[in-house]
Amino acid sequence: MSFPVTRMCSAATLGITLLVVFSSRAASQVSIRHVNVVDVESGTVRPDRTVVIEGDRIRAITTSAAAGARTIDARGAYMIPGLWDMHVHLGMGGRSALALLVANGVTGVRDMGGKFDLVRSWRDSVTAGTLVGPRIEMTGPIVENAGWLSAVRGMLTQSGDTVAARDLSERIPVATPEEARAAVAHVAALGVKLLKVRNDPPPDAYFALLSEARRRGIRVVGHTPQRVSLAQASDSGQASFEHEILGFANDHWVSSLDEMTPADRASLYARFVRNHTALVPTLIAGAGFRRMPDSLAIAMIEGTSAPADPRHRYLDPLLARHWRSQMEMKKMEGSQPDWVALYKLAAARLAGADSAGIMILAGTDLGTPLTYPGFAVHDELDLLVRDGGLSPRRALWAATLGPAQFFHLERDAGSIAPGKVADLVLLDANPLADIRAVGRIRGVIRSGRYLDRAALDGLLASVSR
Repeated sequence: MSFPVTRMCSAATLGITLLVVFSSRAASQVSIRHVNVVDVESGTVRPDRTVVIEGDRIRAITTSAAAGARTIDARGAYMIPGLWDMHVHLGMGGRSALALLVANGVTGVRDMGGKFDLVRSWRDSVTAGTLVGPRIEMTGPIVENAGWLSAVRGMLTQSGDTVAARDLSERIPVATPEEARAAVAHVAALGVKLLKVRNDPPPDAYFALLSEARRRGIRVVGHTPQRVSLAQASDSGQASFEHEILGFANDHWVSSLDEMTPADRASLYARFVRNHTALVPTLIAGAGFRRMPDSLAIAMIEGTSAPADPRHRYLDPLLARHWRSQMEMKKMEGSQPDWVALYKLAAARLAGADSAGIMILAGTDLGTPLTYPGFAVHDELDLLVRDGGLSPRRALWAATLGPAQFFHLERDAGSIAPGKVADLVLLDANPLADIRAVGRIRGVIRSGRYLDRAALDGLLASVSR
């Protein structure tokens, strides 16, 4: 994969140009001609089509250009729906993450908590067209196991990382059913429809949280509970489980699905399908944080590794600080399990889950060490195929039509059809043949605005160090 870094224009000029492009409504139609349209649902390609865009919507898919329309020759290119990253922490990534996501074809994200007011302001500015960025669906402040939250705050304060300790102050500690119901009420008052839960609150508090969330029409997403079975969690309404499905048994970590009999696993999969429970495995999240030597991860964060990762030049100082803080916190965890072995077990179960019909969604856990905004989505799709055993089509589905279905946005997003929002990506190769083609981007259409390769290079250059 190549990472273009040519500085096409000054950051100031680029910002003005893109602001005009994104804030003004299209005065005429745009015809993207001779493009191969990828149908993610069927796994087929419609060759040599013309996609007509008017405003922020796809008007038609034909075999000829629209009269009077601006024409873009996309001969040899493959068009896919815009990609989603279904697990990001934008507040950790910094504002530059917005540009990096779009430059990598990511036109939608699900923000999973942190710096709520800041991310909400970005969301509103993107929606208004005054800031370049992906569509942002977001949770409220993260709801945490109260004991865990208190312990980590203490460790951070003791280590001198007062900034990270302060960042945790937004999170909502929960230890009792009453606190759980109050947490849901707090999130509901913020006007969001997603609530993120982490680190296994007590079962009575957890079930109270789910019950109150259902009553208020809020979907609960988050970590796998440890004191509640996956079946109970799914039946009670947790809408998605994040990260690899691991459990803690007999004082050590295990791959939870591997601890089940085949019959029990099949029964659980059927329950997930019936309950529309999604899995967001974030395979890439552990690549730097868990599965490589700490010394190498730190060298890559500092930009001193050999060979150097060319993406390091886009690393926001804020994100680098968060990465360093997490590596320091890891030292306090004590002895580590064999994360590579656990990863292989958990990843190998994804193909079976996918075959059973479970909704598997692509997410990166942007904010964890070495998950580069935007680029990491390409990495995640590659891992879903290479280690998870999904077909390229199903991996692409996990980042396009799957997220649209999760948010009940199928009428507006997730596929290429007349009437849908024009969030699209032009690739130089067919991702159904090789999923790594998602990194070979020729152009991005964000809400009807076309960014060619030069404009995308300019976006990258604007955040390059």
